Amino acid sequence: MANQKILYLFLLLFCCLQAPKLHADYSLIHTKGHNHGMFSTMNLVLGQISRYDNGDLGNIRGLKVDFGKKGLYYDRVCGENWWSYFFLPLSVGKRTGKPIPIRGRDRLKAFHAHGRLNRKQASALVRKHIRIKPHIQKEVDAFVNKHFKGLYTIGIHYRGTDKSTESPRLEYGHVIEAVQKHTPSDEPYVIFVASDEEEFVEAMKEEFPDRVVVKDAFRSSGGGSGIHFSGKRGYLLGKEALLDALLLSRTNLLIRTSSNLSLWSTYFEESLPVVLLNKRYANFHKDIEEG
Repeated sequence: MANQKILYLFLLLFCCLQAPKLHADYSLIHTKGHNHGMFSTMNLVLGQISRYDNGDLGNIRGLKVDFGKKGLYYDRVCGENWWSYFFLPLSVGKRTGKPIPIRGRDRLKAFHAHGRLNRKQASALVRKHIRIKPHIQKEVDAFVNKHFKGLYTIGIHYRGTDKSTESPRLEYGHVIEAVQKHTPSDEPYVIFVASDEEEFVEAMKEEFPDRVVVKDAFRSSGGGSGIHFSGKRGYLLGKEALLDALLLSRTNLLIRTSSNLSLWSTYFEESLPVVLLNKRYANFHKDIEEG
Protein backbone atom coordinates (compact mmCIF):
# COMPACT_ATOMS: atom_id res chain seq x y z
CA MET A 1 0.00 0.00 0.00
CA ALA A 2 2.84 2.34 0.91
CA ASN A 3 4.56 1.63 -2.40
CA GLN A 4 1.32 2.41 -4.27
CA LYS A 5 1.05 5.79 -2.50
CA ILE A 6 4.64 6.64 -3.39
CA LEU A 7 4.02 5.65 -7.00
CA TYR A 8 0.84 7.76 -7.09
CA LEU A 9 2.65 10.83 -5.70
CA PHE A 10 5.48 10.33 -8.18
CA LEU A 11 3.04 10.20 -11.12
CA LEU A 12 1.20 13.27 -9.83
CA LEU A 13 4.46 15.23 -9.53
CA PHE A 14 5.53 14.11 -13.00
CA CYS A 15 2.24 15.29 -14.55
CA CYS A 16 2.49 18.68 -12.85
CA LEU A 17 6.01 19.18 -14.15
CA GLN A 18 4.97 18.24 -17.68
CA ALA A 19 1.83 20.41 -17.77
CA PRO A 20 2.20 23.73 -19.60
CA LYS A 21 2.62 26.72 -17.34
CA LEU A 22 -0.23 29.20 -17.43
CA HIS A 23 1.15 32.72 -17.42
CA ALA A 24 -1.06 35.25 -15.67
CA ASP A 25 1.02 38.32 -16.40
CA TYR A 26 -0.83 41.44 -17.55
CA SER A 27 -0.01 44.33 -19.87
CA LEU A 28 0.54 47.64 -18.08
CA ILE A 29 -0.34 50.65 -20.25
CA HIS A 30 1.55 53.73 -19.08
CA THR A 31 2.61 57.12 -20.45
CA LYS A 32 6.32 57.04 -19.69
CA GLY A 33 8.04 58.30 -22.84
CA HIS A 34 4.67 59.18 -24.40
CA ASN A 35 4.06 62.87 -23.79
CA HIS A 36 1.16 63.20 -26.21
CA GLY A 37 -2.36 64.58 -26.03
CA MET A 38 -5.31 62.89 -24.40
CA PHE A 39 -6.80 61.23 -27.45
CA SER A 40 -3.50 60.09 -28.87
CA THR A 41 -2.96 58.36 -25.52
CA MET A 42 -6.47 56.92 -25.73
CA ASN A 43 -5.60 55.60 -29.21
CA LEU A 44 -2.76 53.72 -27.53
CA VAL A 45 -5.15 52.26 -24.95
CA LEU A 46 -7.75 51.29 -27.54
CA GLY A 47 -5.13 49.73 -29.80
CA GLN A 48 -3.81 47.56 -26.97
CA ILE A 49 -7.36 46.52 -26.05
CA SER A 50 -7.88 45.54 -29.69
CA ARG A 51 -4.71 43.47 -29.68
CA TYR A 52 -5.85 41.73 -26.50
CA ASP A 53 -9.32 40.99 -27.87
CA ASN A 54 -7.80 39.59 -31.05
CA GLY A 55 -5.47 37.27 -29.11
CA ASP A 56 -2.34 39.08 -30.35
CA LEU A 57 -0.68 39.43 -26.92
CA GLY A 58 0.49 35.85 -26.48
CA ASN A 59 0.41 34.80 -22.82
CA ILE A 60 -0.76 38.20 -21.59
CA ARG A 61 -4.04 37.55 -19.77
CA GLY A 62 -5.22 41.05 -18.91
CA LEU A 63 -4.71 44.80 -19.22
CA LYS A 64 -4.33 47.64 -16.76
CA VAL A 65 -4.05 51.38 -17.36
CA ASP A 66 -1.84 53.14 -14.81
CA PHE A 67 -0.16 56.38 -15.86
CA GLY A 68 1.43 57.00 -12.47
CA LYS A 69 2.85 60.52 -12.19
CA LYS A 70 3.47 60.81 -15.93
CA GLY A 71 1.75 62.51 -18.84
CA LEU A 72 0.44 65.95 -19.75
CA TYR A 73 -2.68 65.59 -17.59
CA TYR A 74 -1.06 64.43 -14.37
CA ASP A 75 -2.16 66.78 -11.60
CA ARG A 76 -0.62 66.19 -8.19
CA VAL A 77 -3.72 67.69 -6.52
CA CYS A 78 -5.82 64.89 -8.04
CA GLY A 79 -3.45 62.03 -7.29
CA GLU A 80 -1.58 59.58 -9.48
CA ASN A 81 -2.81 57.98 -12.71
CA TRP A 82 -4.68 60.67 -14.65
CA TRP A 83 -6.79 57.97 -16.33
CA SER A 84 -8.66 57.68 -13.02
CA TYR A 85 -9.54 61.41 -13.07
CA PHE A 86 -11.87 60.89 -16.02
CA PHE A 87 -12.57 57.17 -16.44
CA LEU A 88 -13.48 54.21 -14.28
CA PRO A 89 -10.68 51.63 -13.86
CA LEU A 90 -10.11 49.62 -17.01
CA SER A 91 -10.94 45.99 -16.29
CA VAL A 92 -9.85 43.64 -19.06
CA GLY A 93 -9.06 39.99 -18.43
CA LYS A 94 -7.06 38.79 -15.43
CA ARG A 95 -4.73 41.29 -13.82
CA THR A 96 -2.60 38.96 -11.74
CA GLY A 97 1.04 37.97 -11.86
CA LYS A 98 3.57 40.63 -12.78
CA PRO A 99 2.92 43.72 -14.92
CA ILE A 100 4.54 43.85 -18.34
CA PRO A 101 4.94 47.57 -19.18
CA ILE A 102 4.12 48.47 -22.77
CA ARG A 103 7.12 50.01 -24.48
CA GLY A 104 8.98 50.36 -27.75
CA ARG A 105 7.81 47.95 -30.42
CA ASP A 106 4.66 46.93 -28.53
CA ARG A 107 3.66 50.58 -28.25
CA LEU A 108 3.95 50.99 -32.01
CA LYS A 109 1.98 47.79 -32.55
CA ALA A 110 -0.80 49.18 -30.36
CA PHE A 111 -0.96 52.40 -32.40
CA HIS A 112 -1.00 50.45 -35.64
CA ALA A 113 -3.75 48.20 -34.25
CA HIS A 114 -5.81 51.31 -33.53
CA GLY A 115 -5.17 52.56 -37.06
CA ARG A 116 -6.62 49.35 -38.50
CA LEU A 117 -9.91 49.72 -36.62
CA ASN A 118 -12.89 51.05 -38.51
CA ARG A 119 -15.37 53.29 -36.76
CA LYS A 120 -17.79 50.47 -35.94
CA GLN A 121 -15.06 48.32 -34.41
CA ALA A 122 -13.59 51.19 -32.39
CA SER A 123 -17.00 52.24 -31.11
CA ALA A 124 -17.80 48.67 -30.02
CA LEU A 125 -14.55 48.47 -28.02
CA VAL A 126 -15.26 51.82 -26.36
CA ARG A 127 -18.77 50.74 -25.35
CA LYS A 128 -17.42 47.46 -23.99
CA HIS A 129 -14.43 48.68 -22.02
CA ILE A 130 -14.36 52.45 -21.37
CA ARG A 131 -16.60 54.08 -18.77
CA ILE A 132 -16.79 57.83 -18.14
CA LYS A 133 -16.65 58.99 -14.52
CA PRO A 134 -20.14 60.01 -13.26
CA HIS A 135 -19.14 63.62 -12.46
CA ILE A 136 -17.95 64.11 -16.05
CA GLN A 137 -21.11 62.55 -17.50
CA LYS A 138 -23.26 64.70 -15.22
CA GLU A 139 -21.60 67.86 -16.53
CA VAL A 140 -22.13 66.76 -20.14
CA ASP A 141 -25.81 66.01 -19.54
CA ALA A 142 -26.36 69.37 -17.84
CA PHE A 143 -24.81 71.27 -20.77
CA VAL A 144 -26.86 69.32 -23.31
CA ASN A 145 -30.10 69.93 -21.42
CA LYS A 146 -29.35 73.65 -21.15
CA HIS A 147 -28.13 74.36 -24.70
CA PHE A 148 -29.11 71.53 -27.08
CA LYS A 149 -32.50 70.34 -25.90
CA GLY A 150 -35.24 70.83 -28.49
CA LEU A 151 -32.83 72.29 -31.05
CA TYR A 152 -31.12 70.84 -34.12
CA THR A 153 -27.50 70.99 -33.02
CA ILE A 154 -24.51 71.29 -35.36
CA GLY A 155 -21.19 70.47 -33.74
CA ILE A 156 -18.06 72.16 -35.08
CA HIS A 157 -14.56 71.07 -34.17
CA TYR A 158 -11.77 73.25 -35.49
CA ARG A 159 -8.29 72.22 -34.43
CA GLY A 160 -5.76 74.95 -35.12
CA THR A 161 -2.42 75.88 -33.50
CA ASP A 162 0.12 73.07 -34.01
CA LYS A 163 -2.22 70.85 -36.05
CA SER A 164 -0.90 72.29 -39.33
CA THR A 165 2.07 69.92 -38.98
CA GLU A 166 -0.32 66.98 -39.39
CA SER A 167 -2.93 68.21 -41.88
CA PRO A 168 -3.57 71.26 -44.11
CA ARG A 169 -4.75 74.26 -42.14
CA LEU A 170 -8.20 75.41 -43.23
CA GLU A 171 -9.21 79.03 -43.59
CA TYR A 172 -12.10 80.01 -41.35
CA GLY A 173 -14.19 80.82 -44.42
CA HIS A 174 -13.99 77.22 -45.59
CA VAL A 175 -15.49 76.01 -42.33
CA ILE A 176 -18.14 78.74 -42.34
CA GLU A 177 -19.23 77.72 -45.85
CA ALA A 178 -19.60 74.12 -44.72
CA VAL A 179 -21.76 75.20 -41.80
CA GLN A 180 -23.94 77.37 -44.02
CA LYS A 181 -24.62 74.38 -46.28
CA HIS A 182 -25.96 72.36 -43.36
CA THR A 183 -27.98 74.87 -41.35
CA PRO A 184 -31.66 73.90 -41.41
CA SER A 185 -34.19 76.32 -42.88
CA ASP A 186 -37.29 74.84 -41.27
CA GLU A 187 -36.37 74.29 -37.62
CA PRO A 188 -34.54 76.13 -34.81
CA TYR A 189 -30.90 75.26 -34.51
CA VAL A 190 -27.79 75.96 -32.49
CA ILE A 191 -24.09 75.64 -33.31
CA PHE A 192 -21.80 74.15 -30.68
CA VAL A 193 -18.21 75.21 -31.34
CA ALA A 194 -15.21 73.37 -29.90
CA SER A 195 -11.83 74.84 -30.80
CA ASP A 196 -8.43 75.58 -29.35
CA GLU A 197 -8.31 78.94 -31.20
CA GLU A 198 -10.04 81.95 -29.69
CA GLU A 199 -10.03 83.76 -33.04
CA PHE A 200 -12.02 80.96 -34.67
CA VAL A 201 -14.65 81.07 -31.93
CA GLU A 202 -15.01 84.83 -32.39
CA ALA A 203 -15.28 84.44 -36.18
CA MET A 204 -18.10 81.91 -35.75
CA LYS A 205 -19.95 84.19 -33.31
CA GLU A 206 -19.67 87.08 -35.76
CA GLU A 207 -20.93 84.99 -38.69
CA PHE A 208 -23.73 83.25 -36.77
CA PRO A 209 -24.89 85.72 -34.10
CA ASP A 210 -27.11 84.27 -31.38
CA ARG A 211 -26.57 80.75 -32.74
CA VAL A 212 -23.17 79.82 -31.29
CA VAL A 213 -22.72 78.19 -27.91
CA VAL A 214 -19.32 77.37 -26.45
CA LYS A 215 -17.99 75.88 -23.27
CA ASP A 216 -15.64 77.88 -21.09
CA ALA A 217 -12.14 76.63 -21.87
CA PHE A 218 -8.49 77.59 -22.23
CA ARG A 219 -7.83 78.68 -25.81
CA SER A 220 -4.78 79.96 -27.63
CA SER A 221 -4.54 83.27 -29.42
CA GLY A 222 -2.32 83.81 -32.43
CA GLY A 223 -1.47 80.16 -33.08
CA GLY A 224 1.52 78.48 -31.50
CA SER A 225 1.88 75.15 -29.72
CA GLY A 226 -1.00 72.88 -28.72
CA ILE A 227 -3.08 73.99 -25.76
CA HIS A 228 -2.13 70.81 -23.89
CA PHE A 229 1.45 72.18 -23.73
CA SER A 230 0.28 75.45 -22.15
CA GLY A 231 1.34 74.60 -18.61
CA LYS A 232 -2.21 74.94 -17.27
CA ARG A 233 -3.42 72.46 -14.64
CA GLY A 234 -3.38 68.98 -16.11
CA TYR A 235 -6.78 67.97 -14.74
CA LEU A 236 -8.53 71.04 -16.16
CA LEU A 237 -6.94 70.64 -19.60
CA GLY A 238 -7.86 66.96 -19.76
CA LYS A 239 -11.38 67.59 -18.54
CA GLU A 240 -11.97 70.31 -21.15
CA ALA A 241 -10.75 68.05 -23.97
CA LEU A 242 -12.92 65.15 -22.87
CA LEU A 243 -16.00 67.36 -22.38
CA ASP A 244 -15.59 68.76 -25.89
CA ALA A 245 -15.39 65.27 -27.40
CA LEU A 246 -18.41 64.04 -25.46
CA LEU A 247 -20.49 67.15 -26.23
CA LEU A 248 -19.67 66.90 -29.94
CA SER A 249 -20.89 63.31 -29.84
CA ARG A 250 -24.28 64.54 -28.59
CA THR A 251 -24.93 66.82 -31.59
CA ASN A 252 -27.09 66.02 -34.63
CA LEU A 253 -24.28 66.66 -37.13
CA LEU A 254 -20.54 66.92 -36.63
CA ILE A 255 -18.44 69.09 -38.95
CA ARG A 256 -14.82 68.44 -38.08
CA THR A 257 -11.24 69.01 -39.05
CA SER A 258 -8.67 66.23 -38.71
CA SER A 259 -8.07 65.58 -35.02
CA ASN A 260 -8.13 62.69 -32.59
CA LEU A 261 -10.49 64.62 -30.31
CA SER A 262 -13.41 64.75 -32.74
CA LEU A 263 -12.48 61.31 -34.09
CA TRP A 264 -13.26 60.01 -30.61
CA SER A 265 -16.61 61.81 -30.74
CA THR A 266 -17.50 59.37 -33.52
CA TYR A 267 -16.41 56.48 -31.28
CA PHE A 268 -18.60 57.71 -28.43
CA GLU A 269 -21.56 57.90 -30.85
CA GLU A 270 -21.23 55.50 -33.76
CA SER A 271 -24.32 56.76 -35.62
CA LEU A 272 -23.31 60.45 -35.57
CA PRO A 273 -23.37 61.96 -39.10
CA VAL A 274 -19.97 63.50 -39.94
CA VAL A 275 -18.56 65.97 -42.45
CA LEU A 276 -14.74 65.75 -42.50
CA LEU A 277 -13.20 68.89 -43.99
CA ASN A 278 -9.56 67.83 -44.30
CA LYS A 279 -7.36 64.77 -43.93
CA ARG A 280 -3.95 64.09 -42.50
CA TYR A 281 -0.92 64.31 -44.72
CA ALA A 282 -0.21 60.95 -46.35
CA ASN A 283 3.23 60.71 -44.69
CA PHE A 284 2.00 61.54 -41.20
CA HIS A 285 2.20 58.50 -38.91
CA LYS A 286 -0.58 57.90 -36.40
CA ASP A 287 1.85 56.61 -33.84
CA ILE A 288 3.22 60.13 -33.26
CA GLU A 289 -0.06 62.03 -33.19
CA GLU A 290 -0.77 64.59 -30.54
CA GLY A 291 -4.50 64.23 -29.94
